[in-house]
Amino acid sequence: MIGEVFKKRREELGLDLLKISGDLRIRSEYLKAIEEDDIQRLPPDVYAKGYVRAYARLLGLDPEPLVGQLEDQLTFRRGIEPEPSAVRKNLSFPKTLYVLPVLIALVIVLFVAFPRNKISLPERSVPRVPVPFLPQQEHPVTEMPGPSSPRHEDNASPPAQEQTYTLRITARQTTWLRITMDEGKTEEVLLKPAESKEWTSQNGFALKIGNAGGIAVMLNGKDMGTLGEEGQVLRMRLPATEVRQPVPEEIR
Repeated sequence: MIGEVFKKRREELGLDLLKISGDLRIRSEYLKAIEEDDIQRLPPDVYAKGYVRAYARLLGLDPEPLVGQLEDQLTFRRGIEPEPSAVRKNLSFPKTLYVLPVLIALVIVLFVAFPRNKISLPERSVPRVPVPFLPQQEHPVTEMPGPSSPRHEDNASPPAQEQTYTLRITARQTTWLRITMDEGKTEEVLLKPAESKEWTSQNGFALKIGNAGGIAVMLNGKDMGTLGEEGQVLRMRLPATEVRQPVPEEIR
C-alpha cells in the first residue's frame, strides 16, 4: 500500500502534515487519507492522482509507481469487477445439457397437441420503405473560351492561412492544470513556482486551473491578466470566446 511509503518517508524527513498541507495547498484530511490508504475519503480520481504526484515530489519520491498503485485501488472504488475466468465459464456450460432435452420434449408435445393445420399464425406486415426520389443528373455543358476572353488567374486571392495559438503558463505558486487542445488531446501538469510550459493549438484551449491566482497566462504573447484568486479552481476557454467558470471545490 502507498500510504505506508508516504508516512514513513515523511517521518524520516521530520515534516509536519499540516505544514505540508499549507505548502501544497492540499487539505490535510486528504493527505491523511493517502497515508492511511483510505480511498473512500479521497476526492474524484483526477484530483486524487494529482495530490499523490504533488505529495510524492515534495518528499523526493518517484510519483509514477505510486500513482499506478493508487489507480488499482481507485478501480475497486468505482465498482469495476474483473471478468469471470475461463474456468468459471466452463463450469456453467454443462447446464445447457440439462435444458436442451427439456426444450426438445416441449416442442414435440406442442406439435402433437396442436396439429399444424389448426395453428394459425398472424401474418406480419412488412412496412414499405419509400424509395427516395433522385433528380436526374444533368450533364455539364462545356464552354469553349472565346478569343477575347480575359484570364483572371493572376487576380485570384491566396488561400487564407490557418490561425495558430500559442499558450504559455508560468507558475508563481504550485498549481495543477489540465489543458485540452486539438482533437481532444489533454495534458495534466503540476507547475512549481518559477516553472513555465508552452502549448500550441489551431482551435484554442480548454483549461481547468487548480489555483487561478498562482499563474501568469500569455496567449500569442499577450498577457491575459489576473484570472482569479489564490486557491480558486477555475474553468475557462481561450482565445476570444473566453468563459471563466469557478469550480465549487477548492484545492487547499
